Amino acid sequence: MCGTISSGTDSISVKKPLRRLKSQTGATTGAYFAPITCYTAPLLKMNEETRVQSAELKQFVIDKVEDLKARDIVVLEVTNQSNITDYMVVCSGTSKTHVKAIAENVVVEAKRAELHIYGVEGRDSSEWVLVDLGDVILHVMQDQTRDFYQLEKLWSERPE
Repeated sequence: MCGTISSGTDSISVKKPLRRLKSQTGATTGAYFAPITCYTAPLLKMNEETRVQSAELKQFVIDKVEDLKARDIVVLEVTNQSNITDYMVVCSGTSKTHVKAIAENVVVEAKRAELHIYGVEGRDSSEWVLVDLGDVILHVMQDQTRDFYQLEKLWSERPE
């Protein structure tokens, strides 16, 4: 674990702790090493422009899943629960082929609109395909998978 965290106005710096290197017999040597790679990262600030871009991206995703007749579309705003995304869009497809087609349509249209796609998971099985667009994560699921995982319930409940 990193030893200290010092923050400035524009970044967070994390310093590496030094630990004594142990030999194979367990005795400590005079050498030191830094066991963890730490870094300096810019602070991310949510401003009005970012909120508007997130809302536009959310609407883009909704429009594209509606184009291929996705069912039971639910939008979850998770800005207060997650620091990796602002919205999760959850929808269902009627079959593996339908689930895959919905996700592929979003990917193709996002590329056409020159949006960055951070990742796509689950294409092979097509029971649950996740498309990560950064501020919006799309979950396209078959009904039985959606009933089993209950993402809407998981992300809408407040921790006790």
